[in-house]
Amino acid sequence: GHVDLLLAGNFSKVPPLQGRYDASYGQLLRGDGRGQFTAVDMTDSKVRIEGDVKHVAMLRHAKLGWLVMVARNNETVQVLRAPR
Repeated sequence: GHVDLLLAGNFSKVPPLQGRYDASYGQLLRGDGRGQFTAVDMTDSKVRIEGDVKHVAMLRHAKLGWLVMVARNNETVQVLRAPR
């Protein structure tokens, strides 16, 4: 019943001298309802988002519940099932 945050990113289209910004696999932050958030370990959250993320959206599926759709640059859309 509290707001959680899902962070996603990466950016690889930079000059070679600067290197790639691609060390993130996403991060789930669990909200406590008072404006504070705690990072959830990847093994517990099951969040593993690879690639240059361009957009994230949540959709409600009648049978599967909430789905997180992740649009990645030059990649297929990744779908994650939100916990119930």
